[in-house]
Amino acid sequence: MNVRPWYLHSLFLVYALVLIFNLYHHEMWRDELRAWALTNASQSIPDLFHRLNFEGHPSLWYVLLFPFSRVSANPVFLQVLNAAAALGVAWLLIYRSPFTFVEKLVFCFGYYTCYEYAVISRNYMIGFLLVLLICRGFLHWRRNLFWLSLALFLLFQCNFYAILIGIGLSAGLLMLIGQARLTFPKTTWIRIGLAVVIALVGLAFALWTLIPPSDGSSYPYDRWFLVGDLRRIRDAFSGVFSGLLPVPPRTLNFWNHSWFQNTTVMAVFGMLFVALLAWMFRKDRPVLLIFLISFLLIFTFFYSKSIAQSRHLGHYFIVSLACYWLFRQNNSRTRPAWGVFPVAALVSLHLPGALWASYVDARSPFSNTQRTVNFIQANFPAGTPLAGELDGLVAALSSSLNQEIHFLNNGKTGYYNFNNLSYYPPPGVAMSRLIALVDSAPKRRVVLAAASRWPQDTAYELPAVGQARLVYSSGRRYQIRCLAFFGGAIEEWENYYVYDCREL
Repeated sequence: MNVRPWYLHSLFLVYALVLIFNLYHHEMWRDELRAWALTNASQSIPDLFHRLNFEGHPSLWYVLLFPFSRVSANPVFLQVLNAAAALGVAWLLIYRSPFTFVEKLVFCFGYYTCYEYAVISRNYMIGFLLVLLICRGFLHWRRNLFWLSLALFLLFQCNFYAILIGIGLSAGLLMLIGQARLTFPKTTWIRIGLAVVIALVGLAFALWTLIPPSDGSSYPYDRWFLVGDLRRIRDAFSGVFSGLLPVPPRTLNFWNHSWFQNTTVMAVFGMLFVALLAWMFRKDRPVLLIFLISFLLIFTFFYSKSIAQSRHLGHYFIVSLACYWLFRQNNSRTRPAWGVFPVAALVSLHLPGALWASYVDARSPFSNTQRTVNFIQANFPAGTPLAGELDGLVAALSSSLNQEIHFLNNGKTGYYNFNNLSYYPPPGVAMSRLIALVDSAPKRRVVLAAASRWPQDTAYELPAVGQARLVYSSGRRYQIRCLAFFGGAIEEWENYYVYDCREL
């Protein structure tokens, strides 16, 4: 389909404006800010890799953030970098993909491309970008062999799901090489060998960075479920449906939820989607191999781990889009037997989800991190020690305050929480740590940010808003007064209580 260039330019401009609007109204949550806090606290690249041992993620996103953290402590650079990757994805889809204009439109403004990976700044959009770059490189793979291997090396460093997709893409590339092996001169075999080594080194290095230290948590790579279970198979196939057709509910807490509730029906349609996609790609064996290997690896991981959040399930969509790109690219003179309209129609169902997510994020805080930070800065003197509980839920405050947090549940102090093994302390330990922190504070005053009123601590419960509680320790009196509660966040776990803790 011939499209006038101004149509494409207009589409890219509208996407860029929507992206800027969404990013401007989005409050970053803890998993976004955690990456910034980690890179900001690292003194060098070796120190960064040491800290990454506790993360369970490969290194590329953090390495890209590191130079920005040397320039400024402002976490807005997270969004700048992710926006650049999102614009790269849109540019490839609009100007370099083999799709029709309607397909480019629905792919650019779908839920994942327009909101989930574009607005929430994590290490998924860079993986999306590299997958599409690899798809583009497949068009002339012989001359692009070195660049393809380098892109695969980088893809392996993005996230765990990118590793699985990268394995599928590598298998498809090897099949292409195998189909044309009789026509290769000796120099080409050398280039192939070098490309294989680069890709394997990238895979090995990524897997090495995922190995946790002895005092670290191996989640989500521990506790594998490897026996047959029909219920888990059903749940895993329902995840396929949710990944390919993300339709969030029309509620405030839409994120990581689906409008569809019948798991069995979702599983049936998930199996149907897989069958239809495999049927579409059946005549292009390398593409079919990429699809089957990538889907099988991701499906097996979800089956074994029961992890099914939207950012994870979206990799089913990335795989499907990549294979559809390659199929259309390799068969430019032919189209699917049923035409391209059903594909565009199916993906167009993403649009209401992207629209609703953008609307709610513009009206309501995604996270109450920034509101809490603004309150602390307005009501406490600069430098007042900051305590937090639980660590994983309040660590985001440190990036915006540029101040270390004393994590009461694990006793550590830092800009972010380590994924270590001691998460919930015994009853009374968190309160004892808080009292000790007040005793050591210059003005015997500490600000406490808590994601709950410690319902898991049977020894103490923090007071409600406007109330105070007296605590006695070693003959001294301490007052803990709740000054504010910030609720109504899209991310349900980032509603915060703020307490003024002091010795009387």
